Amino acid sequence: MRLHHQPRSRSTRVLWILEELGIPFDLTIMSRDTKQTPEYRALHPLGRAPALEEEGGPVFESGALILHIADQNLDAGLIAPLGSHERALQY
Repeated sequence: MRLHHQPRSRSTRVLWILEELGIPFDLTIMSRDTKQTPEYRALHPLGRAPALEEEGGPVFESGALILHIADQNLDAGLIAPLGSHERALQY
């Protein structure tokens, strides 16, 4: 798994949760200009940070990534049970 991170952006949220959970990942630190390259746009069509490359393909948008990572690590207790009112509040 590789996180494409731009410092001082919302990708810091994703960096934080990966580090807190101790999930192994590779980190690519990007500049603002890098996000507009065709290579990066293939990962994130809007050219924003973050983007996470994983086996199934790229995932982007920090809120979606945080929920996705929490779902993959249910034992950490970071997300309420599926279908619960508490989970709706987290969305």
